[in-house]
Amino acid sequence: MTEKKQRAVDVTYEAICASLSSGDVKPGDWLRQEAIAAAYGVSQVTARDALNRLALEGLAERVPRKGVRIPYISTDDLKDIYEIRLIAEGLAWGAAAQVITDEELQKMQELLPYTGTTADPKSVDVARQKNREFHMVAIQASRRWTLIHILTPLLNFNNLRYLLSSTTGETRVADGQRNIADHTKLLKALEARDSALTRNLIVKHIERAMKDRLALQSKG
Repeated sequence: MTEKKQRAVDVTYEAICASLSSGDVKPGDWLRQEAIAAAYGVSQVTARDALNRLALEGLAERVPRKGVRIPYISTDDLKDIYEIRLIAEGLAWGAAAQVITDEELQKMQELLPYTGTTADPKSVDVARQKNREFHMVAIQASRRWTLIHILTPLLNFNNLRYLLSSTTGETRVADGQRNIADHTKLLKALEARDSALTRNLIVKHIERAMKDRLALQSKG
C-alpha cells in the first residue's frame, strides 16, 4: 500500500472513530462501504480497508452476508471482559517482568505519555490506541502464547467501550492522570524485573478501570 493510500485509509478510519466517540454512530449501526466512501469522499477500496481496520481492532464486527456493524457490549459483557483480564493480564505481566527486553521497555516508555486522556475530546482516540499498545507490548513480552491469544480480542472489545464512553473534560483529565501514574508504576516494576509487584499493580490498575468503566456504562 502506498503512503498516500495508507493516509487516506487512516483519515477515514479516524473519522469513523470520531463519529463513534461523538455518538453520531452508535452500537447496532451498520457501516456500509458505499455510504462510507460517499460520506468521506474516498474510494470503495479505501472505505473497505478502513472498515477492515475497525473490525481488526474490535471496533466493528463483520456479520456474514450482511456487512459491518458496531457491536453491542452489555454491562455483563464488559464485566466479564474485565474479570478475565484480571486473571490473564496478571499472569502475563508477571511473566513479562522476568523476560521483557530493553527494547520492549523502551517502546513502553515512548508510549507512556500518550496513554492518558486530556481535556481535549480528541485525546480519547489517541489514548485509546496508545493505551492498548502499551498493554500489548507487555502482554506479548510474556512470550505466553495462550495468554496473548486470549487477551488480544479482549483488549479489542475493551477498546470499543473506551471509545464509546462519554466523559467531561474534567473527568478526562483526572482519568488520564491516574492512567499515566498507574502505567509509570507498572513500567518501573517491569524495569526492576519484579514479577510479584508487577502482577499486583496490573490487577489494581484493571480493578480501577473496571470500576470506572462500569460506572460510565450504567450512565449510558
